[in-house]
Amino acid sequence: MTKCDQCGKGRQFGRYIRHKATGKWALKAPKKPRQWAANVQRKRLVIDGKRQVVNICTRCLRTMHKVERVRKVKEPRVEAEVAAS
Repeated sequence: MTKCDQCGKGRQFGRYIRHKATGKWALKAPKKPRQWAANVQRKRLVIDGKRQVVNICTRCLRTMHKVERVRKVKEPRVEAEVAAS
């Protein structure tokens, strides 16, 4: 199992709890251990001007694209105001 190079998210542990809670005592809501795997993708990204292959979770990838989009929207406005002054 790989981990996210950005945030370190990897495998998480928890318990599976069955919804049926009625019946014999032995069958009442058994709690079994289980694991969740993080959605880690292997992507080629440009980091510090270099193209690198990184393991990155989809949450970090989504946030990274949002931040880039916000930067692209804000930067031209600032440049246009400076050019007009």
